[in-house]
Amino acid sequence: MGRKRNGIQDFLDGFNGTYTTSRKISADIEDARIKGDLANVSSQVAPTETQAASGEDALKAAQQAMDQRLAGATDDVQRTQIQADFKPTIEALTARRQSPASVVNSMGVGSSFQQRENQPFSKQEVDSAKASEVAQIYERAGRPDDALRTLSNASKRRDLADQDEIRAITNAPTPASVAAGGANQLRDPLDFYLKDIAPKEVQALLRQGKVAEAKQLTDFLDSNEGVSYAKEYMAGVRRFSVGDHQGALKNFENLYNRDGFPDGYKVNLKYLGGDQLQIDQVDASGKVVGSKTGKVSDLAEQSALALNPVQAVKFIAEQKAKRDSEAATLDRSIQLEGLRSERDQTREDRRDARLTRQLDARGGLTATQQRSNFEIDAARDAVSGMTQQDIMRRTAKATNTGRENPDYDPGLARQVALAGRRKVGDDEVFDRRGDKPTEPAAGLDRADVANRFRSDKSMLNFKLGKDTPKGVEVLDKNGRVTGHYR
Repeated sequence: MGRKRNGIQDFLDGFNGTYTTSRKISADIEDARIKGDLANVSSQVAPTETQAASGEDALKAAQQAMDQRLAGATDDVQRTQIQADFKPTIEALTARRQSPASVVNSMGVGSSFQQRENQPFSKQEVDSAKASEVAQIYERAGRPDDALRTLSNASKRRDLADQDEIRAITNAPTPASVAAGGANQLRDPLDFYLKDIAPKEVQALLRQGKVAEAKQLTDFLDSNEGVSYAKEYMAGVRRFSVGDHQGALKNFENLYNRDGFPDGYKVNLKYLGGDQLQIDQVDASGKVVGSKTGKVSDLAEQSALALNPVQAVKFIAEQKAKRDSEAATLDRSIQLEGLRSERDQTREDRRDARLTRQLDARGGLTATQQRSNFEIDAARDAVSGMTQQDIMRRTAKATNTGRENPDYDPGLARQVALAGRRKVGDDEVFDRRGDKPTEPAAGLDRADVANRFRSDKSMLNFKLGKDTPKGVEVLDKNGRVTGHYR
């Protein structure tokens, strides 16, 4: 019997089919394993908590907190008030031996005395731990894109949760918060913010790991600018809390348009009738670059959230970093331009020196070069007594209306063109023309330019220099010319 011709092909087909089936089974097993691991994450993965601290530690933490507050008191009245404020807490601790976490919450001083081992983990911390475990499962399975997506989504959820925490601490005015007594109407708004809200915001930022933002907020509120900002902000919050939405928006408008919010824009409020309002954002030239329309109460609430001092400090820091980066780039460009100018000048000097050596080697100028220089000197003598206006009138072929110029003198035009050429060899007259003092630009009002320059927020890090035909020089912090202002 002869061998089948398709026997080898049948063998290969059978092998490939078995291999494909095996790979599919392996993939199914791998998917099942991944699904099982992911299911275990939700039920098993959680941060580990240690034993809670004793009641004596809690009482000690309360005493330390009171001592620190007493150390910052300036008179006996403040010391008496601090002791009265802490008395209920210390008495309760002595009787019930509360945990340090309860002490912190009852005193309202935040995480300064919080012990990590005695606190329940937040939802954000548990979510981050689970996301990290899920990402590791995907990495082990060779799926880095899924791992990156998991971590990215967890980061976004954490940022949103951090913002919600700050808003809750700030107690941003809403109908619900006002009804719950969130806006204290008996105390001074600025005092209420600086003593009750701002410390908790700083502690929340520290708890979130945003040390730089916490320091920026502290430094901002320690400055006169920060205190003024907080005062205007809380004035708007108080007006909103009593239902004066238009008054609140006026405060928020002033807050946005102040110099302390350096985005280069301003806002204008336009009431459209009823309870509708339009907010226009305009640039330095008055051009509208954006608009938002909505109910007065809704826009007031959104403004309160957006202009919160925490958000303002973050934005100011971002703008400063952006300006510093742009200034560094500009400084680098100026340095490179200076190097190019020096290189070009060096090349010109070498060319002049080479030409001088060539002339000396040939024994001076040739007859043709000397005759050309004589012609240039004669042309300069011919036009030396004429004014610039007279030269322009007699060398223009046409008038301003496009008609033929009856005063056109072609001979004078040739002499003027010849007088503008450089002689071969030394020509001090021609070389001095580049050193003439510059004249101010026509119609330039230095006082008006200075006033507009000072009000232009984009020019905060620059200063004015000399008047030039192009405008007034703009100098950077190192005194270098970066442009011209008209």
